[in-house]
Amino acid sequence: MGGSNPSEAEFVGLLETAESKYAAWHLKELQPERERRLNELKKEKLNSGGRAIYALRINRELSERAARQRIAFYSAIARESGTLEMLARSRLDQFRQLIMTSVGHEVAALKEGITRDNLAAGDRIGRVRQGHHHRCMAEPARNSRRPTAWCGTRPRPSARHSWSREHSYPLRSSSVPRTGRYPLGPAGSPPLTTRSSPSTIP
Repeated sequence: MGGSNPSEAEFVGLLETAESKYAAWHLKELQPERERRLNELKKEKLNSGGRAIYALRINRELSERAARQRIAFYSAIARESGTLEMLARSRLDQFRQLIMTSVGHEVAALKEGITRDNLAAGDRIGRVRQGHHHRCMAEPARNSRRPTAWCGTRPRPSARHSWSREHSYPLRSSSVPRTGRYPLGPAGSPPLTTRSSPSTIP
């Protein structure tokens, strides 16, 4: 197997040796780091778009690191075995295609994770809006005097303000008949006075 022009079976055997070394390194070093960094990203106070951007950056950085390490294992096996034919253009093209296929799988997995994150964020927003709608619909039951639910940002008028608008009495108006110096109140009510002390009323 140590010749410079190995058979296809010998080349496949050397490639599998290099790939097994890379797989062991990936499982021990790269995969735990990827999981750790993505888990830390989930704890950040970012929306789904922000998390997607940082996840793409993390994936790009680790993919480039993985490709460099994979090439290093391949090159080391070629030198150790004395099989320089592994560095020929045709063999390197095969190896490059293998790397690109792996990167494509990683990108597809990342896109799937981003899609799930976006859907989960949409569900959270929908639940918040649904809860707000339920609170607004329950408002008339708690306040039967005002059947309209107050779901906007305007402050609810107080009962005092509502009463004053409905039962305000004009103290000085030409349309109100007067008896002596004091205007009359509503029908059946005592006359109103503008003086501050009831002791001054004659």
